[in-house]
Amino acid sequence: SFSSYVPGILLIIMLELIYFMERGADINTYINRQTKPVRWAIYYVLGISIYLFGVYQNRQFIYYKF
Repeated sequence: SFSSYVPGILLIIMLELIYFMERGADINTYINRQTKPVRWAIYYVLGISIYLFGVYQNRQFIYYKF
């Protein structure tokens, strides 16, 4: 099903963004040069991916004891 491909697709996009940044391009400039609908699509994709891949568990902070 399509939902099993979503993590792979998002990881490929992340990898391409890393290659883009290594070439010396500024990601903010690239996004700001896009049209408004494309910019908002990028923002929505980022927000949805944070929501989908976020870890929402109620557990103690890992560095609490240090």
